[in-house]
Amino acid sequence: MTLAKVALVGCGRPAQRWHLPTLAELAKRGRLAFVAVCDLDEALAARVGREYGVPHYTDVEQMLERHKDVLAVDIVTGDPSHHALARLVAEHGRHVLVEKPMAVTLPCCDVIVAACRANGVHFEVAENYFRMPKQRLIAQLLRAGVLGDVVRVHFVEPKGRRFRPFNADAETKGLERPFSRFASYSGLLLDMGAHRFSQLRLYAQSAPRRIVAALRKYRPHPEFVHTDPPITYENPYADCAIDDWRIGHAEEIMSIANAALNGTPPEYGLEGRKDVEMCMAAYESSLRGMAPVDIPVDGMTSYERMLHDDYRHQFGRGIDET
Repeated sequence: MTLAKVALVGCGRPAQRWHLPTLAELAKRGRLAFVAVCDLDEALAARVGREYGVPHYTDVEQMLERHKDVLAVDIVTGDPSHHALARLVAEHGRHVLVEKPMAVTLPCCDVIVAACRANGVHFEVAENYFRMPKQRLIAQLLRAGVLGDVVRVHFVEPKGRRFRPFNADAETKGLERPFSRFASYSGLLLDMGAHRFSQLRLYAQSAPRRIVAALRKYRPHPEFVHTDPPITYENPYADCAIDDWRIGHAEEIMSIANAALNGTPPEYGLEGRKDVEMCMAAYESSLRGMAPVDIPVDGMTSYERMLHDDYRHQFGRGIDET
């Protein structure tokens, strides 16, 4: 059986916790071939390479030149580098899986879209939440009509060990410059916000038309739904030694592996851009004093312009020139 050969770029914490063990297990079960890793930190790349029994590199182009049979590359690097690396991989004719958020701004998302289209390759976004068993089951309940007509969706994001009740006095706060430093993490809204906006669209079974952003705290009130006959979730990775959390990662990796091997469209793709678009609209609404922002976003937002300006100031080149 022919297997898709997959390489990974970025051996930091997210890769070590989720992507690398999942790739290794999928390879062990004969679902793909895991062939190489790459990271700018040579010591880290070497350690990971030894641990997983694959060659290691510090240069993406060198890795792709030496492994011409690699079909797809899993990019698990810092958010501001997603678009540049995805473009580089696409220009080498390889299919692209990029961690969420797809990129830090919509113009950067469009760099990925344009590069993949120009080079005839697929791209996928590593949005794992909707792919996990509980979320798949919720989607089944929605499609079966068990929950009735959905007219309003709430998602509560509990943080910390103790849930706190709704804070009626919560105030909106202005945003600082987008980045005082460009690191791997681009803020809670793009990190968890990309997840949650994806889930809100899933639950609502529709796309947003307008966004107004504010922060609030709620206490969750769990409710349970029973169906007759029962609606069940069948684990497609029952033969793999991975938990429910990593099933989501296995799904995203196999989405691009199957696209690379068989030409089937990835499951998520442009939905990742919609997540970023909703985040940009939320930032813009906050900057405008909670003014509504229509979807689709028309042109660059003021937040994106600030971010691009800060990037140029720090690195001496435009974010779309990297």
